[in-house]
Amino acid sequence: MPLISTLPQSSVLSQSKLCSQMTLETSSLSLGALEQTVSITHDGTNSPLTLSVSATITALPQPDFDNDGIVDAQDNDDDNDGMPDDFEILYGLNPKDNSDKSKNKYANLSYLDFYTLYSQGLSQTALDIDGDGQYDALTDGILLLRYMFGFFGDNLTNGVINENPTRNSSQEILTHINAIKPLLDIDENGTVDALSDGVLILRFMFGFQDAVLIDGVVGEDSIRHDSADIYQKLQEISQ
Repeated sequence: MPLISTLPQSSVLSQSKLCSQMTLETSSLSLGALEQTVSITHDGTNSPLTLSVSATITALPQPDFDNDGIVDAQDNDDDNDGMPDDFEILYGLNPKDNSDKSKNKYANLSYLDFYTLYSQGLSQTALDIDGDGQYDALTDGILLLRYMFGFFGDNLTNGVINENPTRNSSQEILTHINAIKPLLDIDENGTVDALSDGVLILRFMFGFQDAVLIDGVVGEDSIRHDSADIYQKLQEISQ
């Protein structure tokens, strides 16, 4: 007995006078009772007979982990911690553990604050200071070093802005660097310093790796002091 109307997991609707069971798909229906009229056609040997059947379908309750009124299947933040589930899965967090937002991505940056930068596209391209689509030691690297040494205004940007930046004023450059500053503590010793973090960034931009990347610039108070850890972080913020 074919079902003529197309209805959106299955509830079974049957009636003693029908020649077989009729199955209605209800996975996309809202919770609660729903009045639905369907048409069926008898496919026996006699002449076809079309009749209407009215049925009340009650969908089963669906899980809502954070009780925010949005069922988990439609909720992109199941634990309501301010970070989408796909972001938490990407970074190895538990999308049903609200405390993840207080865990640190880096020593001075929680995952929630990191997500703010991530959602703005800043965490992935932090080292592209002038916004020309790539990082370069002789433009972006120098801008960062000047900033870390306290240069502002024209002294920050003179002679180092290339021909195709999206940020071409000293104020735009300063605003971007201030926004990404939590990411610039490369060795994670609690401060952003030209002679450690700045030199590490510049060496990275010039292609240094392994021991020559960190030689003489990573202090004993640093959380990240291994060349592989330093390099990994620099890669994360310059993809």
